[in-house]
Amino acid sequence: MSKNLIVLGLLLLFLISALPASGQTYGLGFIFVEPTGLTAKMWLSNRQALAGGLGWASQTGNPLLIQVDYLPPSLLLLSDSNLKVNFYYGLGGRLIFNGGAEGGFRFPLGFDFLAQRAPLNFFFEIVPILLLSPEARLTLKGAIGVRYVFKASSGRRL
Repeated sequence: MSKNLIVLGLLLLFLISALPASGQTYGLGFIFVEPTGLTAKMWLSNRQALAGGLGWASQTGNPLLIQVDYLPPSLLLLSDSNLKVNFYYGLGGRLIFNGGAEGGFRFPLGFDFLAQRAPLNFFFEIVPILLLSPEARLTLKGAIGVRYVFKASSGRRL
């Protein structure tokens, strides 16, 4: 298990170091409930993104969990000088390492709150998950989180 954590940590460090050079806006922060750990988001445009998490699942033994989602163009609900609120949905996957690997598909539904005067992104989501291993079943999870947003070098605003 510790070898997996080292490899995942190095991979995460490599990906984070490549982000500033990409010219994209991205956020790094913390996610709570499922999983509890780190979260990252890279905006591909002002309304679509890739989001991921690395942390511990709420299952017995707190196994390592990795998740990645593609979030297509979101629905803008509110935009003013202080706050931008989006409803988002997406498709992704997750792996849980609990002695072996368990995988499934994620269908996140959530709300994204982007502070306009501070580099902060708050979110909460409910996620139906189709687990494929060890047996196929449907489950429902949720999460809340916060990210510090690093703006693109081009000055593009979200």
